[in-house]
Amino acid sequence: RVTGIAFDHRKRSLFVYMSQYRKISVVKKFNGVFNDQQTFEAVREGVSHGYGSLAFDGLTENLYWTDSMHNWIAMQPAYSKDESMFKILVSDGMEQPEGLAIDPYARIIFWSAYDNGGGSTRRIYRCSYSGSDVTTIASLTTDNLQGLYFDSTRDRLFWANEGLVRSVRTNGSDYETFGTLNMESVRFLIYQDYAVWTNSSPVIFSKYLASKNDPTYTSPLSRMSSVTQMAMYDTNLYRGRKGRCTVDNGGCEQICLPGNPSPTCKCELGFTLQPDNKSCSSGLPLKSFALLSDATNDVIYQLSLNGSVLKGIKIDGLDSPMTVEYHPGLEKLFIPEYSSGQLKSANINGSDASTILVSGSAYPSDIGIDVTTNQIYFTMATKNSSLTRSYVGVIRIDTLVHKTLVSGLGDPRSIAIHPEKGFLFWTDLGAFTHIGRSSMDGTGNTTIISSDITWPQGITIDYSANLIYWSDGNKNKIESCDFNGGNRRQILVDNAAHITDIIIRGAYVYYTSWNKRKITKADKKTGQIIPWMSDYPEFGRLDGIDFFPNDEIPGNSLCKSHNGDCSTFCLPTPRSRACGCEDGVNLSSDRKRCENVDLCPKITIKNGTLSPYCLRYANQRCDFTCNTGFVPRGGSKFVSCGALGRWVEDMDAICKEPKEAERLQNPADGQQGNPLGNKGLMIGGSVGGGVVIIVIVIVAVLIIRKRSQRLPGLDNVVYTECTTSAFRKSDSSAYQQLNF
Repeated sequence: RVTGIAFDHRKRSLFVYMSQYRKISVVKKFNGVFNDQQTFEAVREGVSHGYGSLAFDGLTENLYWTDSMHNWIAMQPAYSKDESMFKILVSDGMEQPEGLAIDPYARIIFWSAYDNGGGSTRRIYRCSYSGSDVTTIASLTTDNLQGLYFDSTRDRLFWANEGLVRSVRTNGSDYETFGTLNMESVRFLIYQDYAVWTNSSPVIFSKYLASKNDPTYTSPLSRMSSVTQMAMYDTNLYRGRKGRCTVDNGGCEQICLPGNPSPTCKCELGFTLQPDNKSCSSGLPLKSFALLSDATNDVIYQLSLNGSVLKGIKIDGLDSPMTVEYHPGLEKLFIPEYSSGQLKSANINGSDASTILVSGSAYPSDIGIDVTTNQIYFTMATKNSSLTRSYVGVIRIDTLVHKTLVSGLGDPRSIAIHPEKGFLFWTDLGAFTHIGRSSMDGTGNTTIISSDITWPQGITIDYSANLIYWSDGNKNKIESCDFNGGNRRQILVDNAAHITDIIIRGAYVYYTSWNKRKITKADKKTGQIIPWMSDYPEFGRLDGIDFFPNDEIPGNSLCKSHNGDCSTFCLPTPRSRACGCEDGVNLSSDRKRCENVDLCPKITIKNGTLSPYCLRYANQRCDFTCNTGFVPRGGSKFVSCGALGRWVEDMDAICKEPKEAERLQNPADGQQGNPLGNKGLMIGGSVGGGVVIIVIVIVAVLIIRKRSQRLPGLDNVVYTECTTSAFRKSDSSAYQQLNF
């Protein structure tokens, strides 16, 4: 069902909103006839069924729409690939807005709506392109309005109501009735001197308004069952005119709103306009925060722990993020994407984005990070069951090798891990809807919940109480149980919320919902909702949530130590740990090293010792120590076994005899106090704004001798600088006289 339609006359682009797909799409280079070569490209995807009227401004190439579910008027650049570049212009004081029209020359938006709080009177409003100066210009005698249309040739606003064509000037003056349609219309527009309308039958009606006696013309549409929307196509509209925002986006970094005499720059949610009134910034990342993934706007949001400060994190190329998790040790975000089927990483400020896993026709729907092994566990859901399979897997962050753990699943969504206990849990929305559990090596697959569950979306673990919590998006509730599925208990019900992701933090459970524009906080035992965060109407579909700091995930003691002696994966189990290899590779006979992992040769470090825990696996770093009197070259205390089983460093050169300055920074054991012993004294001073370090080598006898004497001529002292190497080499050229 098409409920909104608009046309770009210059580029011949058709914009439509189809309610069953819940998105605005565009067909480019539309010639009036659909064929197999034309495709619908998504302009904006969202959760609302309330998108209604569309309006396109050909001067600015901005798209406007009404949303009767969320009760707002919004806009975004029509051809931007960044869905987060949209702005809610009006959201207060109205209900069920519809019937949208724009005056692109005067930069005015028109719409109809009920007053906030109900009532049977629908009014027509106007505001500026920035959303300011909202005023009422007309009141309707009934609530039945069939459409608004702005006629630029007459500078008037038209609408159909009770079978009559009515009109006012854009300021609400000069109210007129132009003609009778002789029937109730469903959609209506004005073209030149004609009124054009439909009553939902497969017929287009038109009438010449200049003559009251002119008949009504009909145009049957044999290939359609009904007409739900119309738009006029005329290539002469906007011809030869350009708006201020069409050239270099008006100089704005993000959103350009036409204004007079110059455009106004605005920023997306989570960003602040900078002093230049053009650029946008979210400022420095917060030190403690919640994270939100917005799948509609392709943005990650960072929220202060009191819910009051919101910052946007823009990541290049991010597309439909399913969730987000933060790795505090690496200071990295990890984000699975639906559209691309990729798992991505980025810095906390959004920079340095990279892809670490590509899945093809499937997509990673959720992740759990074991920070002690730097392994990410993930659910992989298929987009086409005939081409791919769904499973639970694991990937190493450093080498990017991955392994399938649990296969043959239907539609796995959320995942939670408990490395200390050796368990992983997942939800499955497939034909056999259930919550599953296995060891973290994939063995012992079992079902713990399968009854009275329809859409298990999120799952999390209360590590202090040894309980799992999950959300059911269809039943709009959160439940808990123990690790075996026993002691099942309902925590809360949030009607019509469609709860998605959940997380436990301390005494509270936090959750996101598709039909809410905030994170909800509740007591994890009683389910009582606790006020915490305000609604953000700009939010799209909220999926994933994470906190930092949060209740720490207990690590596995065996895997914490030298990766459990495993060459590739150390996988916790309830009783121990298991070593694992990437898909297609077997373990060797020692059950620790994978057959494709080379060993570096045994070595002896000159003037040093290699750690006895070094297993010499390819891609492994090993500790080493230098003998007394020697220091690591470059300061590193690690050597690396390369991917091909060759040591990266020169083992004869990694421990070296230090220079005097290096001995000051790395004193040998037992030489505390004066680090030079009886060899010298270091003195620091400032000369001419610079810092000079002078090493004076004086034998102890001379120090004692001069201690009782006053040095003459202190006003014209001449100091001498020399290097320690000059003393060793007796090289007089290394001396330099410095006059102060």
